[in-house]
Amino acid sequence: MPSTTSSADAPANTPADAPASASAANEPSWRQRGQAYRTALLSTDVEGGGSDFVQLNASVPIPKYYQVSRRAYHQFRAGCGHVDDRNADEIYLQGNRLIKFLAAVLPLHPQYGSDREELIRAREECRLMLADVGRLLAAVA
Repeated sequence: MPSTTSSADAPANTPADAPASASAANEPSWRQRGQAYRTALLSTDVEGGGSDFVQLNASVPIPKYYQVSRRAYHQFRAGCGHVDDRNADEIYLQGNRLIKFLAAVLPLHPQYGSDREELIRAREECRLMLADVGRLLAAVA
């Protein structure tokens, strides 16, 4: 039976669900309402299973997961170019799901820490994608 790694074992405090900073109390009330709305949106997504990922299968080579990550990243970037009132929530959720996958789920794969040159490059590409998704999410939020 192939070994699997569950996203349920992933660290809970990823950038997508990290606590708000202490300076949030100094934000204008409209900003606090927006933050409360986004927090509730993420909670509802988690409760509904939106950020549950299929278990990583250790027998599936990590390049396949990197390939899926790239596709999701490019889809997210494309969506960020067309944010409006109708799709802002979905794009925000998509970005947070991608952050969770890149930061907490993908590193659980046994090949993630490989010293093979092509896997090192792919891992670094994912780290750059993670940083870019965080930057784009800040603009969407």
